[in-house]
Amino acid sequence: MWIRNLVYRAGANPRKSWRLFIIGLGIFALGVLFILFGAQQYYLLQIPGLVLLLTGFLIAAWGYFGIFANRFSQLLNRVKPPSFEDN
Repeated sequence: MWIRNLVYRAGANPRKSWRLFIIGLGIFALGVLFILFGAQQYYLLQIPGLVLLLTGFLIAAWGYFGIFANRFSQLLNRVKPPSFEDN
């Protein structure tokens, strides 16, 4: 039952989840650029690049979970559990 509540709560605001996903994707891409530039020019840029990469990944993953939870909660509302009563 707690999983259903988590899914409903995470999927309650799909616009916020989409915004989190896009922000996380941008931070992730910035981290990739830092790593690539650090590999070519100044190697110490790779450390903040890794931090940005991980941060962007976590933010984007949470946003994607919210988007998925919204879709999944719509599916849960549509499907009725089977009845085990004797007819």
